[in-house]
Amino acid sequence: MIEWEIICQLNKVDSSSSFNNKMITEDGEVVINIFQSRNLIFKSDKVELYAIYAPDFIKNITIWSSQRQLDDAHVLSLINSFKNNKFFIGTFKVVRDVNTLQSRLIDGMHRHAALSQIIGINPSFMEKVVVEVFNVDDINSRETFELFKQANNCLNLTVENSPDEKSHTIVELLCRKFPKMIIESPDIKRINRPKISKRQLYINVKQIVDTNPEKNEVEIENLILTLNSKMAEQCYDVSMTMFRSARENNFFLTLDKKWYLSIFN
Repeated sequence: MIEWEIICQLNKVDSSSSFNNKMITEDGEVVINIFQSRNLIFKSDKVELYAIYAPDFIKNITIWSSQRQLDDAHVLSLINSFKNNKFFIGTFKVVRDVNTLQSRLIDGMHRHAALSQIIGINPSFMEKVVVEVFNVDDINSRETFELFKQANNCLNLTVENSPDEKSHTIVELLCRKFPKMIIESPDIKRINRPKISKRQLYINVKQIVDTNPEKNEVEIENLILTLNSKMAEQCYDVSMTMFRSARENNFFLTLDKKWYLSIFN
């Protein structure tokens, strides 16, 4: 009965791609609420299901910063699979902060990347995707970690590519010190230096953590802050605009694209 109700509701989903519910959080993130009642197809105490047109979802959802790195070969296989079969299998899983309405993609990152490329080639692509939404008190909480582990409880999730809580904690500490320079956005390609995407920072910090497992969060954070201070006294081949922005925000790390390799030099 539930499946039939979902199918009936799916056919009634509003085709409008405009979302009027927009807000700005304290850290400056622009939040567009794409999970609206007109797109709701199922609701229980634990999860809500929405049917959303793919371009709207891809444009407005942000990938959880502590996700594993993207496997380009897997993305390509998904694109080829869709071309051959004309079906996009699976749902996306998202956590949503009940207070700020910020949402993060915790499962379906490779399908997200594949859809993004498909839409880039064919902007008129208007297939619907089904999104499972889990409401949490804080998108950066342990609850999100646990939901990620449950959603990705499969053979291709290894210890090496699972989310690392130590790295996540360090990134959160840095975000508090440099809130204007560490950015979360659905389109990380539009984040220009000296700013850095939170996701890219997590990847860099995890590289440091993985090679120095004996050091704790505070020790690594202090090493990063010390490096940042040293870099303020050095010269870099960057534009005056970039350097001025770095100086105004006291954030110099990204003046060197491979700053994380210099952490122990």
